[in-house]
Amino acid sequence: MDMCAVTWVRDKTVGLQGSYTATLTALQSLLARVEKSLADHTDFLKAKESFDEWLNRAHGTVQDCNGVGDAAQTSDRLETIKLVSQRLTEGQLLLTQTQDAFARAVDAAPGDQQVQFYNEYVSILSTI
Repeated sequence: MDMCAVTWVRDKTVGLQGSYTATLTALQSLLARVEKSLADHTDFLKAKESFDEWLNRAHGTVQDCNGVGDAAQTSDRLETIKLVSQRLTEGQLLLTQTQDAFARAVDAAPGDQQVQFYNEYVSILSTI
């Protein structure tokens, strides 16, 4: 069609090719942004789940140490609490990873999803 003798056919064909290329480029760009947003959201959910698991395990361990007992039981409970306190750095690392994943996910998300991410993030912070 590019070598067609009819000018308006050639011009229309070139115009359609340009429109097709522009549309394809826009769709590819949109698809890349959607894939990145999905990956960031998935990373946030995984980080949130890891932190929730760690926090629930630590909380359960501390709750198990609650109560009254003899000297040996109290000593065992104190040692258990010390072990939990030594593992706080693990929890801090998981929280930092969750914060980083949140920042990436919220930046790539549209406005209505940003509220959802924010609410999920606040729910994490409220459990601490």
